[in-house]
Amino acid sequence: MKRKIIFDLDRTLWKCTVEYHPRIRLPRVDPSTRSVLWYLHQRGHSLNIASRSSEPKKCRKFLKILFPHISFDNIAIY
Repeated sequence: MKRKIIFDLDRTLWKCTVEYHPRIRLPRVDPSTRSVLWYLHQRGHSLNIASRSSEPKKCRKFLKILFPHISFDNIAIY
């Protein structure tokens, strides 16, 4: 059964809160996070992002850098 799965960013996909660490170049991601996302992606589940941040551009940039092989169906960062 294919499911729609929605992730938050801060302290869920990466281990910090972007707006409270303004000089952060790239957040740390647990290796299992990449594995889980890839597993769900390969199984055809709909992966989505819904997050609040005062740095939406930075968050989108981090997503592209940290998860280049994962295509998120919807990204709502505001």
